[in-house]
Amino acid sequence: MKQSGQYLMGNIAAYLAGFISLPILTRLLSVEDFGLLSLIISTLFILVAISKYGLQHAGVRFYEEYCKDESRLTEFYATLFWGSLVMAVLTSGLLAILWEVVAQVDESLYRGWLVWIIAGLVVMDIMIIRITNFMQIEQRVNQYNLIIIIKRYGNLLFGIPFLIFISPTADWFLFGMLLSAVSAFLLGTFLFVARDLIAPRHFSTEFLRESLRFGMPLQFMEISNLLIKFSDRYLLQFMIGLSAVGIYALGNSLSMYVMEMLFMPVTYAVFPLLMKTYHQKGLAEAEDFISTVANYLVLLAIPIVVGFSVIREDVVVTLASEKFLDSSTIIPLMVSGTILWGFCQLFGAGLHVAKQTKTFAKVVFIGALINIFLNLLLIPKYSYFGAALTTLITYSLLLAMIARVSFKHLRIKIRVRKIAFALLCAGAMIPFISLIHLEPRLLQLAVKIAVGAVIYFSCLLLIDSESRQLARAGFSQLHRLRRSEV
Repeated sequence: MKQSGQYLMGNIAAYLAGFISLPILTRLLSVEDFGLLSLIISTLFILVAISKYGLQHAGVRFYEEYCKDESRLTEFYATLFWGSLVMAVLTSGLLAILWEVVAQVDESLYRGWLVWIIAGLVVMDIMIIRITNFMQIEQRVNQYNLIIIIKRYGNLLFGIPFLIFISPTADWFLFGMLLSAVSAFLLGTFLFVARDLIAPRHFSTEFLRESLRFGMPLQFMEISNLLIKFSDRYLLQFMIGLSAVGIYALGNSLSMYVMEMLFMPVTYAVFPLLMKTYHQKGLAEAEDFISTVANYLVLLAIPIVVGFSVIREDVVVTLASEKFLDSSTIIPLMVSGTILWGFCQLFGAGLHVAKQTKTFAKVVFIGALINIFLNLLLIPKYSYFGAALTTLITYSLLLAMIARVSFKHLRIKIRVRKIAFALLCAGAMIPFISLIHLEPRLLQLAVKIAVGAVIYFSCLLLIDSESRQLARAGFSQLHRLRRSEV
């Protein structure tokens, strides 16, 4: 549990780098260049997912079998390190060369050195994943956090000066990202070279084949999920243009920040506790535990969706400037859809408990097909609003499908009363928030968030006895901690 909390804090610290960079990028880049940057980063995610070949899953699966024998352990590290590097270089290099060939036919596609920057980023991202994967399975939490923080904040350290002093274009920010990734990779690799764990002489072709057989099927689900997340941006680019991509990408990014901050603790703290509860206390206790978590997440998610929708214009103008104001029109749809995706991962806990991850992958793939179909149907008529509507519909259907197959193994009971309480309290804060008008806009945004939170939780404590009990328990624990310090 302590390590889960450390991983969580490290990822939150790294995650904040993206939130810090958003208002800077939206002010330095044009809407079109922000759309291009979003499109390229989406492409990076997909290329990295393909080029990993599931070897990160093999690292987790086979470590316990190899760690007891020092000679086999070096084979484990060397094979996965060099196998990942060679396959990443070959895959990204082949794609870059193919793009250069296509660009010779259609010169409008040529972007100079950008293609090779992307290829380099794919290789570096895969190898950073490989290094941090090693650190995770060895429980080297501090080293893991150091690498991911260097990489994320390095994007700001290298990329922003390029935009300010050389050229405010996506190309130069991506070059800064590449320098940051190289720095993180070299530091992480040095830690393993110093321990003589990744010498090429220990490479095993047989173990690489075994790792690929295990990992590649699991990678299928990640790729399907990325298609749901990013296919709309490509279709917007082809059907409407980069400006529409930029407007949509901002609304999507803001919504994803909200969702991931809400559900990140589920990944790093709740799921390990769920598995521990299931194995030690049985199915009934596990269902009670995950149902309690889900109901409290509902109490947090509903006011976030309502509140974020009410203050959406303040958020967009404060974080991204007036030129992105149109993004505020899609935020209610986007934040609702992304929150539903967070619940999809939670509701799929039964498939993880029952080791039915292939079923999860199949359902997500069906969701990807639905998403592409709806985007093709709605984007030509409604542009980025159609893409946002598609996101909400897709994740709603996906949540229903995942619940249907996952609840056969572990049922999550959502109380209708909790939803009603949350909706009532969230509705109570709307008129108070709407009456607040202050200058500057940042102060107005901060006051609206504070007032909304006070009204919501005051209302909830007034009508929900379980929330009052939880609050009393929290205050009692805090009081005991203060007395112990004294």
